Amino acid sequence: MALPRVFSSSPLLKGVPPAALSHLARAATRQRVRKGARIFDENEDVDRLWLVEEGLVQLTVSLPSGRQITLDLALPGDPFGWLCVHTGRTFAGATTLAASTIVSLPRELFEGLKAKTPELARNTEQVLALRLCNSY
Repeated sequence: MALPRVFSSSPLLKGVPPAALSHLARAATRQRVRKGARIFDENEDVDRLWLVEEGLVQLTVSLPSGRQITLDLALPGDPFGWLCVHTGRTFAGATTLAASTIVSLPRELFEGLKAKTPELARNTEQVLALRLCNSY
């Protein structure tokens, strides 16, 4: 696969060497999804991290009453499904709110490149820290 557009716009991949980006692109999967498509459910076993190339993705959790709470909205350039990278399971569900294009990256490859690529490790910390700050 050629480098997805999102690779140049995502803060997660800013400054990552071209060779590492090419390696990610070869393993990446681009998917066009309709509005209302469920990308993954809560507590699902997954082995990927996603990036929004275009569109909008809503991340939600369900309360015991069945009501859903929106945790975040992922916009173009935003990564989502972070917990999957670290645990192999989702915490929230993800649904598109508009027709969207998403790019998924294999968990093991992402983790391996993060260990070898200081820029990717630093960006991961920065993106997660910013998300944590914005959650309050």
